[in-house]
Amino acid sequence: MARKKGLKQYSEKDLLEEIARRHADKHFREGMTMSEMELSVEDLLRGGGEPSIALMVSRMKPEKPTAKACP
Repeated sequence: MARKKGLKQYSEKDLLEEIARRHADKHFREGMTMSEMELSVEDLLRGGGEPSIALMVSRMKPEKPTAKACP
């Protein structure tokens, strides 16, 4: 029996394509205008970036408590 693929075994492209497919399955309806489609995708992008930004910020080194000099 073949082992299931873990998330780390998929490329970023594969994962993004899966997210796009799921979004289209959930939100597409017959008769949508291009503007409605664009707004739907913008909502996806706006919401999808939050975990990524939070993860990057959490990896930053803490700032020193002293004030920084002006340039």
